[in-house]
Amino acid sequence: GSIDLDVTPAAADDPLFAPLPATFVAQAGHTDRAVRLPPGATLLATSPLCEVNAFRVDGRPFWCCQFHPELDADSLAQRYMAYMELYPPPDLPVGTPLAEAPFLKRLRPSPQATRLLQRFAQWCQVESLTRTV
Repeated sequence: GSIDLDVTPAAADDPLFAPLPATFVAQAGHTDRAVRLPPGATLLATSPLCEVNAFRVDGRPFWCCQFHPELDADSLAQRYMAYMELYPPPDLPVGTPLAEAPFLKRLRPSPQATRLLQRFAQWCQVESLTRTV
């Protein structure tokens, strides 16, 4: 669903995460998660349910996130509806239309998170122009 993420102080120097507000909304949809930051990585975003929500590998052009920057609330709702038959929502009373699922009502816009991929593409373009072959 839609989750609140907190940006860490280390994100202030990160080209992707520095422009984010202290707390931003992202879409998540996983049942497992990394519980420790890998060696040689800098934590960029965290949440109460998933402490290691985003990080970058130090000295490398490599970022990782455990949320879905490619999804906004509408696309997550579409994904949820597509999988409802496989994973029936436990909080949907019998006879309730699928579109009335409580999960769908809790989704929120996540414009800051969805801009991360655009920022990454822009960063790659700038980096490719500044590097010499």
